[in-house]
Amino acid sequence: MLKIRALILIMFLIVSSVCLVRVGLVEANFMPLNIPQHSIEITSDGNITGTDRIICRDAEYEFTGNISGNIVIFCDNITINGNGYWLEGNGESFGIFMEGIMGVTVKNLTITNFATGVGFSYAPRNCGDDSLVSNTILNCTLGIFCYEVKGAITISRNQISNCSTGIAAFEANNIYIYGNTIAYNNAAVSFAYGVDCFVYGNNFINNSAHIKSATVTWDNRRMGNFWSNYTGPDLNRDGIIDKFYMIDENNIDHYPRMSLIPETSLILSPRDDEPQMPWTTVLAAVVSTGIAAILVATLLLYRRNKNLKPYVEDPKNSDDAKKLPFEV
Repeated sequence: MLKIRALILIMFLIVSSVCLVRVGLVEANFMPLNIPQHSIEITSDGNITGTDRIICRDAEYEFTGNISGNIVIFCDNITINGNGYWLEGNGESFGIFMEGIMGVTVKNLTITNFATGVGFSYAPRNCGDDSLVSNTILNCTLGIFCYEVKGAITISRNQISNCSTGIAAFEANNIYIYGNTIAYNNAAVSFAYGVDCFVYGNNFINNSAHIKSATVTWDNRRMGNFWSNYTGPDLNRDGIIDKFYMIDENNIDHYPRMSLIPETSLILSPRDDEPQMPWTTVLAAVVSTGIAAILVATLLLYRRNKNLKPYVEDPKNSDDAKKLPFEV
């Protein structure tokens, strides 16, 4: 009886440990970044302060000229349309900064000469589908920085060049980077401690290092990336190099492209492809199933042992080895 109780206690401790590990994988306790000094705001109620070169039409904020300064966005569910104009800094701070904001799209804007071109910061809630689309980001220390965000961020069809690091992420989940040209940076991408991040359909051209400290998925099981430092045979002429690109021991592009990927190519997000289950979800499901099986087996064994009655020989008839149930 004591052994069974001890086994049940051990199973409870294992389940508790798995739950704690799972929580640690999903939610870490990091402090948000400080709101940077800025000259322009889009306030939480949608007003624009600090410039007359941005006008608002419904939820779309349009540039009407080049702007020197930086922007902090406090408003959800809006679109910033650069209309081909420039946002220029003095080499410091953020060009565009968002913290805990959801549903923001920035498009058609050239962002240059900042410490960080675009920053997505701390979002303990799901911040959901922020997007950078068809922008040019250049001459920044960090082109794009995603810090401690839990919702999906899409970075697509951008030109990112001449930065120390093109795209950097720390404790950021669900980042989708596809259809970009990332060129002439010291490091193209750098990820740390994130999960479920996908990088595919991009052109990596003449970066000093294409990746730094990254462990991500480098294809969508149909399309990988073009790497300027990797060539190989394409015997069936399908545009995909016949041999995997082993970036390092933790990163493999299974479908490296033979030539530059044009922007007009069909590039699907993993959300449009066959479903991909995060490895953390798979691990939790496998462990939970195994623990449940052990608990069921333990319960059955306990019930069986409880119903069994050990036997002793009848001392009055030992020759026949007659056995009687011994009541406990």
